[in-house]
Amino acid sequence: MAGGTVDRVQRLEVVVNQLMEQLGDLPEGYVLRSSLDETRDAVEAVRDHFQQVEQSFNARFVALERIQEDMAVLKKAVAGVELGGSTGHSSMARMKVPDPKHFDGARSAKELENFLWDMEQYFKAAAVPEEEKVSITSMYLAGDAKLWWRTRVSDDTVPQISTWVGLKTELKRQFLPTNTSWIAREALRRLKHTGGVREYVKDFSSLLLDIRGMSEDDKLFNFMAGLQQWAQTELQRQGVQNLQQAITAADRLVDFQTIRTNDSGQGVNNVNKEPTNGNARQKMKKKAVVTETVSGKAPFNYEKSKFGGCFICKGPHLARQCPKREQLSAVQADEDGPSCARMGSLQLVCDANEPQLS
Repeated sequence: MAGGTVDRVQRLEVVVNQLMEQLGDLPEGYVLRSSLDETRDAVEAVRDHFQQVEQSFNARFVALERIQEDMAVLKKAVAGVELGGSTGHSSMARMKVPDPKHFDGARSAKELENFLWDMEQYFKAAAVPEEEKVSITSMYLAGDAKLWWRTRVSDDTVPQISTWVGLKTELKRQFLPTNTSWIAREALRRLKHTGGVREYVKDFSSLLLDIRGMSEDDKLFNFMAGLQQWAQTELQRQGVQNLQQAITAADRLVDFQTIRTNDSGQGVNNVNKEPTNGNARQKMKKKAVVTETVSGKAPFNYEKSKFGGCFICKGPHLARQCPKREQLSAVQADEDGPSCARMGSLQLVCDANEPQLS
C-alpha cells in the first residue's frame, strides 16, 4: 500500500518537472496574453451577433406596425361596407339610375359635352367599374356614332380603345367641331332682339357657352348691341356695369311688358262693354280712352299710357322715369309758357284732355 503511494508520488513529480521545464521555455506573460486575445475576439463576436439580432428585431417591429395599419384600414372598409349594405346600399339598390340619352353623332359641341357629362354622372351613380365604362358607353351610341364605333372596333390597323379617357378623346376628335367658337361668335354678331327679351337672353346665353376667352366688356357690348333701342335706353338709364346686371334688368323688362299687355288688354276690352248701372257708367266715362293730337304729334292714348308704360318713348317704364322727359317738358314750356313748364308732362296732357272728360 505504502509502496504504491510512493510510486504515484514519484510519477507525479516527474510530470511536474516536465511541465516546469516546458513553462520555463515559454516567454513571460505568453499564456495570459493569448487568453486575453481570445476573450476579446469572443466579446466582439457576441457584440456583432447582438447587433444583428437588434436589426432583425427592428425590421420585424416596423413590419408589425404596417400590418396593424393595414388591419385598421381593412376594419374601416369592412365597417363601411356593412353600414352601406344596411342603409345606403339598399336605398341605392331600390332607386333606379336613369339611363343617359343616346348620342347620334351630331357635330354639336353642346350635345357631345352633355353626353359625356351624363355618362360620367351615370358611372358614379351606378358605381360602374373602370374596365366596363367603354363597353357600356358604346351601348348608348346611335346613328353615325354607332357606325363610327363599329368601324373603329373592326379596324385592326389602329390601337383598340380600352379606357374611358381614350374613348372621350376619340369622340371629341371625331365629332367635336374645330370651329365651334368661330361659328358661335358669328351667330352672336347676327343675333338681334326681334321678339321677346327673354327669348333674346336665352339665345344669347346659349351662344355664349361656346365662346371661350371673351372679356366682360365684350359680353356686355354684344348684349347691348343686339337689343332694341328702347331696351338699350332703359338699361343705360339703369347704369348696368356687366352682363349679369344687364340680364337681370332685361328680365325685369320682360315682366313689366307682360303686366302691361295684360292690363292694357283688359282696359280696352272693358271699354266696349256697356255698364249696367249708373255708377258704373259714370266710372266708365272717367276711364274711357281719350285721344287727342298734341302739337301735331300722334294721338295720345290716355288709358294706354296709364297701364302701358311710358307714353313719351313707348318704353317699358313710367313716364316720370323716362330719360326724354326733360326734352318734352322743354317743348311744352315753349308752347304753353313758363307757368305750364313747372308742371309734369303727364299732368299737362291730363289738363288738356279734361274738358272732353267732363
